[in-house]
Amino acid sequence: SPPPRPPGSPARLLAARPAAARPHNTGGSLPLPPGCQPRTRPTPELLAALVAAHPPAPGHANKYGYTPLHIVCRCQTTLMPALLAALLAAHPGAASHAHNEGYMPLHLACQFQTDLTPELLAALLAAHPGAASHPNKYGSMPLHIGCQHQPSLTPELLAAPLAAHPPA
Repeated sequence: SPPPRPPGSPARLLAARPAAARPHNTGGSLPLPPGCQPRTRPTPELLAALVAAHPPAPGHANKYGYTPLHIVCRCQTTLMPALLAALLAAHPGAASHAHNEGYMPLHLACQFQTDLTPELLAALLAAHPGAASHPNKYGSMPLHIGCQHQPSLTPELLAAPLAAHPPA
């Protein structure tokens, strides 16, 4: 495996070459989505720098349909609330984008976030209330996925999605 990069190296590169935020890789991603992954040690400051260098980036989906918000919702990081807030502020419409298999960011948060909170769910639902009733291509809504993947669902955690879509 490659040696770890010094902290802040993507931000230093971006400061030196702002145009580096624009090219796509072979997967159709701009630098912002990989910058959201845990191995890059994402920070709200790095995301802000990437968005400032290329403002359309938060709304760009790669060839699999993943936007940066989808990727952040898959991340296991203590910075999740700050990263989510930064991306929703930059492009709230990303909360309504379904990737190629029909998963919206809310589906992915319900599946992958081990520290899922009512506040995180409320932020995603406020950006796109219809996500609560959106089935993925397998027919599962976010509540179904949460029931499958969250070891200890509580009434408090379920209150936000159920209020947004009572028949779920």
